[in-house]
Amino acid sequence: VRQAINLLYDFETIKRTILYNQYDRINSYFPNSEYGAAGKPTSEELAVLHPFRNQLAAEVLNEAFVSPISDGSGRNRKQLREALTLFNTSGWQLDNGKLVKDGQQMALELLLVQPDGQRVAAPFLQNLKKAGIETSVRIVDSAQYQVRVDDFDFDLISARLNFFPPPGPELRSYYGSAAADERGSANYAGIKNRVADQLIELIISAESLEQLQVINRALDRVLLWNHYVIPQFYNSKHRFAHWNRFGKPDVQPKY
Repeated sequence: VRQAINLLYDFETIKRTILYNQYDRINSYFPNSEYGAAGKPTSEELAVLHPFRNQLAAEVLNEAFVSPISDGSGRNRKQLREALTLFNTSGWQLDNGKLVKDGQQMALELLLVQPDGQRVAAPFLQNLKKAGIETSVRIVDSAQYQVRVDDFDFDLISARLNFFPPPGPELRSYYGSAAADERGSANYAGIKNRVADQLIELIISAESLEQLQVINRALDRVLLWNHYVIPQFYNSKHRFAHWNRFGKPDVQPKY
């Protein structure tokens, strides 16, 4: 179901129509670093993942993770068909324009603390509706938002997950199984994955930076291929403005 919902996030259209083509898609939990996965797994990463191969999807060991790519037209028909196929596999059927299971329509609420988040989310919510999902947006004040996030009382939120290299014990709070039921933790997606738990402990006990980086890239692949989150976007450039206020004499003094 999460993979299907991810297919309905049409980043290319959002980038073209709302983001002025200024942002790039995130394809890692640890992007733009030596700690994030890129391309197919290396031999070192495969050596880390090999003991867990029976618990992993084949894609983790063989494929490069890339978020769904649309044609940017805004119609997103191919991804919609793929999403509906996945929903059907999970027992959800499109019936008279509604995605239902056991007589109930799927309903998702996007919880926001800032109203301007609606603008970027609008195309995504429209695609959810096309798939028969009832969607709504709720904007709350910062205090209520914090309480609801701490209690995991939400369907969808838009969050920034910062990481400070090198990753360490804080990974337990972000992606560890124990944190999934711990109020106020950063495991917003409710991740409970035994392989991830074991890789996190290997990262914490790593004896060198190089070893830590390899294990962390392996963890990145496990998290990505389980489709726990919808990777959004980042700006690959730093912007700054300056005013050349002061003139410069044509003739420079000798001193």
